[in-house]
This record gives sequence, C-alpha cells and structure tokens, in this order.
Amino acid sequence: MTTRKSELEASGARRHCRWPRLDIVALAAAVALINYVAWGWIGSPISAPDVVSQHVHGVAYAAFGRVDAPWSRETSADTLVAADLKQLAGITGQIRTYTASQFPALPGIAASQGLQLTLGAWLNGDDANNQREIAAAMDAARAHKNIVRVIVGNETVLKNILTPQQLAQHLRRVRVASPVPVSTAEPWHVWIKHPELAAEVDFITIHLLPYWEGVGIDTAVEESFERLARVRARFPGKPILIGEIGYPSQGDIIKRAQPSPAAQATFVRQFATRAQQDKLDYFLMEGYDQPWKQHEEGRAGPYWGLFDASRLPKFSFSGPIEPDPYWRAKASGSSIAGLVFLLWFLARVANLRLRARIAFAVAAQGVLSLATSLLTLPLLHYMNPADWVMLTLLCATSLVMVAIMLAHLFEFVELFWEGSLHRRFTPRPLPAGTRQPLVSIHLACCNEPPDMVIATIDSLTRLDYLAY
Repeated sequence: MTTRKSELEASGARRHCRWPRLDIVALAAAVALINYVAWGWIGSPISAPDVVSQHVHGVAYAAFGRVDAPWSRETSADTLVAADLKQLAGITGQIRTYTASQFPALPGIAASQGLQLTLGAWLNGDDANNQREIAAAMDAARAHKNIVRVIVGNETVLKNILTPQQLAQHLRRVRVASPVPVSTAEPWHVWIKHPELAAEVDFITIHLLPYWEGVGIDTAVEESFERLARVRARFPGKPILIGEIGYPSQGDIIKRAQPSPAAQATFVRQFATRAQQDKLDYFLMEGYDQPWKQHEEGRAGPYWGLFDASRLPKFSFSGPIEPDPYWRAKASGSSIAGLVFLLWFLARVANLRLRARIAFAVAAQGVLSLATSLLTLPLLHYMNPADWVMLTLLCATSLVMVAIMLAHLFEFVELFWEGSLHRRFTPRPLPAGTRQPLVSIHLACCNEPPDMVIATIDSLTRLDYLAY
C-alpha cells in the first residue's frame, strides 16, 4: 500500500513539474496580450480630412435630453438649453430649430451665446397647433435680431401631413407677416416633384440624407453634392439652404448604407471640408442624439447627433477616426478576464500538453471577447426598459452557452492531443497465479458487407487474451 501511494505521488509530481507555474503565467499573459492587439487591429484608426478651425457652418438642434420627448408634458429645462447652446457655440455660429412655441426662451439664450438662429415652426394636422407655432415664430422673429430666417413646417409634404396646397397657404400668410426670409423644409426630391412650392418661399431648404436612400459611405458625400446640383439646376437663381445633412452612427443597414461611428465621422468631416471650400449654407444633422426618435424613425433615429445624449462628443473634427471609441475598454476588460480565468483553469489541469493548452487558451479568450462585445452593447446603444429585459435574458443564456462551449473545448483538446487526459489508466501485470477476468466482446452488425464482418471477426480472434 505504501509503495502504491508513493508511485501515485511521484506520478502527480511529474505531471505538475511538466508545466511549472511560470509557464502557465507566460501562456495566459501571451494570449491576453494577443487579444488586446487583435482588438486594436479591429479598431485601427482611419483617416479623414480635418475640419479647418474645428468649426462647421451650422447645426440643427432639438432641445430634448436623454429621456425627454416632444410629447412629454414637461419640456426640457432652460438650463439644459443654455448648456447645450454654450457647447454648440464652440463648434458653430448658427443653429436651426424646429419648434417656436415649445421653447420660448431659446432665441434669447442663443443670442447670449452669439448664435444666429434659423427658427422653425412645427406644423402638423392640428390647426390650433399650427396657429400657435406660427404666432410664436412671428413674435420671436420680431423680438430677436439673431433670428435670420424662419422655416415653416418640416417634411410635412413628404410625410403627407399637409398637401402642397395647404402648406402654400401657411407660407403665404407667414411671408406677409415675417420680418425675415421664409421657407419650408423638404427632402431634395420633394422639391423636384413639387416645383410649385418654390414660388411660395424666399429660399429653398433641402434635406440631404443619403443614409435613407441606401447610399454607402464611400459615395455618400459625392452623391449628396449631385443631389444639390440637381436642385440648383431645377431652380436657377433661387437661394438654397441645406437644412439637414448627415449620417447616423447606428441603425439598420439599408442597401449599401451601413451606419457606424466611423461612417458618421467620415461623412461629416468629408462634407464639412468640401462645404467650406464651396461656401455652402448648411446645417449638420444634428447637435445631439435624440433617443425618442426611435419611435418615429426606427433604429437609426436616435443616432444622428454630433454629441451623444450625455452631451459627450462622438468624434473629433481632426486627427484619426476610431471605428469603436470604446475598444480600449473592451480589450482591457476581455484580456483581464481571460488572464484571470486561464491562470486559474490551466493551473488545475497541469497535465495538458502544450498544443492542447494553447488551443484551449486561444479559444477560451475568443469566447470571453465575444461575451464582452455582448455585455458592452449599452455603450453604443440607447436602451429602453424592454431592451434591458431582453439584454438581461440574452446575457443569462449566453453565460450558460459560454460555460457549455468552454466545457466542450476542454474535452476536445484533452482528447485530440494524446497524453492530455486528466485521468489515465495504466494496466499492470497480474500477480503470478491470478486468473484473467472473463471478457465478452459483442460485435454489432447490421447490413455490413460480409467481407468486412469476417475481417473484423478474424482480427478479434487474433487478440492476445486467453479469457474471452
């Protein structure tokens, strides 16, 4: 008994000596480092033109915070508007708004920040609302010298809210009363389809949003300028204002349009650089992400802002563009998780062969990186309660799947590379005079070729075993 115990202890010692602790640490650290480098390669910066002086001509602005919405009973506080306009004044000298009655203090706040204002009057199917908006716009235009234009209605013809004839009636009335030029805003193709609207405005306000037309980022700027040229050719001599132009940072893929943080930054910087050269009059779409727009515009709606809903810049106007601004945090988190897990796990299975260890370590790190990508989804998306519930369920099931995947990976590497099994069976000679135990061999057959069965039986009869 003592001799057998000594043999087992010596065997265990040999197995642990095969892989010293230093080797385990070195392997785990190397895999973690490779994982970090891989994240960095995926998030390699891309280049785009730098925007001169870090300023753009104009920015569209909706004064709603992270949880606000136009249908809320309470509007955003003036303190939020003041903070927003102070921030926007750092990158532009003009803003465009969409409603005149909902934020009556906004024109004065904009004036205090030195911002010129293109004031919007929001029209819908409610005549009382339309009268209220128009009256508020006219009062503000007369009271604030920084209001340089008024835009009556926003995509009301596109969305079939008003007919061109109904919109024209509002425009005629406002132009008579307004101390500043008046227009309405529609996508470029609506102006082409309804050229009669041009006679009712002092200037044409077009929206150029190539994402909604399924235009990929590689040609989005060029095609936007082509659309602008078509409107210019259709209405020669009429001043043209680009009321909205931009690209979302998230959303569904539409044809060749694949929104991403890098796509948005690339489009804005390419367009702003060319627009400066051509001295265009434009407003980027838009100042801040608007999470409420998911109800109106789908998945892309919340992600048009130059700043996110927390008022943090989504990209820089100069220098390299990072496709994923959070890749360093993701890389660090997944690498640390992988390092800790591998140090613990590999120390418990010290008998694994080198190739088995490497294969398991790389695969396990990959699984943990995928889990990190899932858990960090809220960093790039605005989650409502239903989204959080689904994400929680998805994370719970994913943890089970991760555990199952790691278990199968371990079984694979343990069996694939000979000598890696945690438990081993080494037969020993029987003591002299001991009878061999009886063995029964069953050969399953079902429609196999006779020659194959005969060959199998012959091979069994040649086994060097006396008691079967």
